[in-house]
Amino acid sequence: MLDKITNQAYVEAVKMMFSGIDAATGMSQYCQFLQALLPSPVWEAIPALGYSEDFQSLVRWFSSILADEPPPSSLVVFYFGLSDMGDQMGISGFRGYTEDEDGPAELTGTLSWPKDYDSGSRILKDIHQIAYSNVDPTHKDKRWIGETCLPIVYAGLSVAKMIQVFSPALLLSGQEKRYVAVCFDEGEFFFLGEVTSEGWNHHNVPSWLGK
Repeated sequence: MLDKITNQAYVEAVKMMFSGIDAATGMSQYCQFLQALLPSPVWEAIPALGYSEDFQSLVRWFSSILADEPPPSSLVVFYFGLSDMGDQMGISGFRGYTEDEDGPAELTGTLSWPKDYDSGSRILKDIHQIAYSNVDPTHKDKRWIGETCLPIVYAGLSVAKMIQVFSPALLLSGQEKRYVAVCFDEGEFFFLGEVTSEGWNHHNVPSWLGK
């Protein structure tokens, strides 16, 4: 159960994930929000990280996967998963999903694809290091925001932009549609959008956010 402050931080994080802006801008705006909500030197340090370099690294990582291990025909969802600590992000494939009023909700039928899991994102490791080096362990709100909200915002924004670098034909490999989702190993599944032959369709903020 989130308290008032962490709930505000989480809601704003999800909104930012679905904003469609680039990661550097999004992280800067989100940290401005955090600074007003709960002042900390951590939020001041995060915007200065090397987002452009990390984005190019993520593009190379995903490109090598698509080249070396093309997605199997049974893949319905590209799932970019964050580790429990938020300092790593990898990819796996799923065969299907359950639905709610917003559409796809939870993933079903994991695939043993690909072999190369960890993206090696430097930004996620830096966020983790900054948050744990500068946040008092007794301040649970700041610690939770650092290890949960900041990683999910970065993952959502960077993955959505990264997917758009690649042609639909390469991502679909003959299929009509494939979804893109981001999540922690345990937690809410965020379906950022879908790839069709027409290109990238970015999803709206989930309706449950306003409940």
